[in-house]
Amino acid sequence: MKENGKFTSGESADEPSLLSRFRKVPGDVKLLVEKRMELWALNIGELITGLLAESIYRLTGVVMLAVSGLLLLIAVASFVGELVGNESLGYVIVAAPFLLLGLLFANKRPRFIIARTQQQMMDQFYAGMEDQKSKILQQDSAEGSERMNHNSEAKEQKNER
Repeated sequence: MKENGKFTSGESADEPSLLSRFRKVPGDVKLLVEKRMELWALNIGELITGLLAESIYRLTGVVMLAVSGLLLLIAVASFVGELVGNESLGYVIVAAPFLLLGLLFANKRPRFIIARTQQQMMDQFYAGMEDQKSKILQQDSAEGSERMNHNSEAKEQKNER
């Protein structure tokens, strides 16, 4: 309060009043939320950038391995062709195992691998569901016991009156 140009009740000219502080709260909260959203966006951007960089790095490595493997197979085919006496036959000999494996994978699906993978995925799914169910039951039982305690206390207080 201000009396005769002097502040009383612990309030000074430098200290804003409680009411003015309360008026600033919504603006401060808004600013805090905006800054949190900006921080979240920066963190997500950093995460995505890191994943892209790692993916590009790995993809480059895979491409280099594939090219070097191809060049190695060409050299082996050329060498086998010289040993056999016909360069074309060397390429056929080197390519034959890859051709057979490709046809095998294209025509014969390994059903046991697919079934095993599906079973593992379903087991993990059901395990997760059981965990969630047990957590929910624990929460419900804890809340139920709290309600019963509260109800019994209320009945005791009512009986005392």
